[in-house]
Amino acid sequence: SSKTEDEQKAVALPAPGLLCAFFLVALLPLAGWYLVHHPDERHYTDAGIAMVHSGDWLTPRTADGALRFNKPILPYWCVATSYSIFGISAFASRLPFLLAGCRTIWMTYRLGKLIGESEAAGRWTALVAMGNLQIVLAATRSIPDILLCLFTTISVWGLLSIVVYGRRNWKTFSA
Repeated sequence: SSKTEDEQKAVALPAPGLLCAFFLVALLPLAGWYLVHHPDERHYTDAGIAMVHSGDWLTPRTADGALRFNKPILPYWCVATSYSIFGISAFASRLPFLLAGCRTIWMTYRLGKLIGESEAAGRWTALVAMGNLQIVLAATRSIPDILLCLFTTISVWGLLSIVVYGRRNWKTFSA
């Protein structure tokens, strides 16, 4: 069976799932290491600890109990949920954001595949995203930046799918 040129190029690169797995495994050691600590992480980790201890999942609070409504609730919930499952630790606070980074790589692959109209384009795009320092840093810290990146990538992919490529059914978005 003869393969097309695009299929041959795509085979030369790892599969997107393998790229995401490599991203996760490569960055796992950084997730539990507080020497690379972002100053804003304390806002989310402190609020997560307070949510777990108080049972109040609707009101993010600082370490001294003051209300903290400066950011959307999702990052606080990510940290608090991870704390409730894995216990309170640096690793648990960063795991949801690392997983969001993996999903960002996956959606970048899908966006590259959509725009480049080839498997190889998608894989190259994912590979470039994996090496982006801002994505790496955002995925290894308990801050909302990687969530913003993920949801922006999903939005761009969805917009291009609908507007440029005319894909307007649910089956298109689940593939």
